Amino acid sequence: MSCLFFSSCSDDDADIVGGSSQHISGHWIGEYTYYNPVGGMKSQFLYVDFNEDGSGKLEYTGPVNYAVSYFSYSVSGSTIRCVGAHGNMAEGSVTTDFEMSLRIEGDRLIPLDKYSNFILTRDGSVVTTEGGSEVVDQSNLLRGVWIMDDKTSLVEFKADNSYTEYVLDPPGSKTYSSVTTGSYEYNAVKNWLTINGARFQIAQLYEQRMALEAPSGVILYYNKGAQTDVPVQNNIVGTLVSGRTWCTRNAANVFVFNTLDDVIYMENGPKVGSLGTVVLVARGTFSIAGSKMTCRFYDVSWDASSSYPNIFPGWTAGKSVTKTYTIEMSLNCFIVTDPAGKKMYMYAD
Repeated sequence: MSCLFFSSCSDDDADIVGGSSQHISGHWIGEYTYYNPVGGMKSQFLYVDFNEDGSGKLEYTGPVNYAVSYFSYSVSGSTIRCVGAHGNMAEGSVTTDFEMSLRIEGDRLIPLDKYSNFILTRDGSVVTTEGGSEVVDQSNLLRGVWIMDDKTSLVEFKADNSYTEYVLDPPGSKTYSSVTTGSYEYNAVKNWLTINGARFQIAQLYEQRMALEAPSGVILYYNKGAQTDVPVQNNIVGTLVSGRTWCTRNAANVFVFNTLDDVIYMENGPKVGSLGTVVLVARGTFSIAGSKMTCRFYDVSWDASSSYPNIFPGWTAGKSVTKTYTIEMSLNCFIVTDPAGKKMYMYAD
């Protein structure tokens, strides 16, 4: 095969070279990428060398294929015509009537009749999809702070492919009731944005405007924000009163904040005879001032309290009690220290 290629591109063919080859001589690269439903993203590459003596070489590589051509070329105006021999390794075929034309467009070469899905550049910076459409990498537009139209959420996409999303409470404020962190992946070919495994279709992405279609089909609209818009203070009441149950990892201690002032506290006590684990249930109201949470429990009870009145130190069944807790919010939990100094790490269920 090698002998055939070189005989087809012998010095006798050099006289077909016309025009100037100086401005196209060198190494050119093209990448074509596509999505395979089974294997994910795949790429094919085209490498073309134009020598100053009018000879050249083409190499095509794909996931399961490889082809090579040796040719002579001529330049006429903005068109390059290549003539030579071609071998397809996957097919095991060799032809001596290889022809290929390319159009010169500034610093790019556009294949016309073969490999038309590629755009060739000297640095390989252009990636194309089916039909030769250029992939536009908009990752630089994506990075930064975005605020949802209803101002209930703010998300920041960082250069290291991490992101942070804040639920603003109240909407449009500089405080937040919850925060989520994770990673994201931008796919310029499919115009996808995958956030913590959930895939969003990018419907719009401009310098100041973005629209994401969620997996459910709902379209979320955002306006570009600034670093100064990122909230730095947790709205503790908003975080607690979110319809969630807060409990320790072993579920031995539980807080439920139903409304802005209604609270239920439950605590597992010791096992007692046939009753098994005794559970304290306290209902009341709460208020927060700084790092202190004051709970005024007006309804305190547990099973068989008359027989076991002292199994919950600091509590008396049937009697109201006020307890002041020290509280702290972290990114993923609510830390409570009770009046006895016991620290409880409470997680949203």
